[in-house]
Amino acid sequence: MKRSIYFILSIGLLIPGKSFALSGFFSVKESGIPGDGKQVETQRLQQVIDSCHLSGGGTVFFPAGDYLSATLQLKDNVTLYLSAGARLIASDRKELYTIQTNLSDTGSESTPMLIYAQGARNIAIKGEGELVAQPQYYHTPLGESDFIRDDIQAAKESGVELLGWRWKELAVTLVFLSECQDVSITGVRLRHSVFWTLHIHWCERVNIQGIYIYSDLEKAANADGIDIDGCRNVTISDCIIETADDAICMKTTNGTSGYRNCEI
Repeated sequence: MKRSIYFILSIGLLIPGKSFALSGFFSVKESGIPGDGKQVETQRLQQVIDSCHLSGGGTVFFPAGDYLSATLQLKDNVTLYLSAGARLIASDRKELYTIQTNLSDTGSESTPMLIYAQGARNIAIKGEGELVAQPQYYHTPLGESDFIRDDIQAAKESGVELLGWRWKELAVTLVFLSECQDVSITGVRLRHSVFWTLHIHWCERVNIQGIYIYSDLEKAANADGIDIDGCRNVTISDCIIETADDAICMKTTNGTSGYRNCEI
């Protein structure tokens, strides 16, 4: 008499918007965040990031939708994954940004940030979604500037009205990472930053690949693409950067602890 023995295997599947108790996978929709862009969700989004970190790390998943937020702090071993159609949008309410940079020679002190990390290890921002700011610009008479003194004088002699674009507060940097190690930023789109779009400060072993950065080519005169500030071992590849200021810039800004050189 033959007996047939059947084994039934339970396999966890990674399906957008569902975790099925998959370890290390945290969908923001399962925390009751609707993704309709109607209200600021900073606190609840941060709670999801914190839960992921405290569990040992993993992925915080953003399904398609609009997520309005002020500063979110990335922590050790956490990946933010923005799926296609997901937009993490910087709130335009200044009072909500309680964490700000403090670098004296950036041209914009105490700059608020959408995504921030300080001293974090093994962090990532990935996916096909977008990080988006909400800038507002206005025309103003162009002041004197040693940097372009000759151009200003020539314009005045020709009778050209000198106007420049300035931004209304709030000037949000989309990503600011300081003293972090083993960082990966891949695939995502970063759009409409008023100030430096992606600022990597005193970080080591950073991989930036396949991202798209855009800022208004007429108005966003201070919106650098990627600023590599006192970092070591940074790789940038396969990126498209369209900005009115520097696309990729290496620099050494001063902070409360001085500055560091950029090194290979």
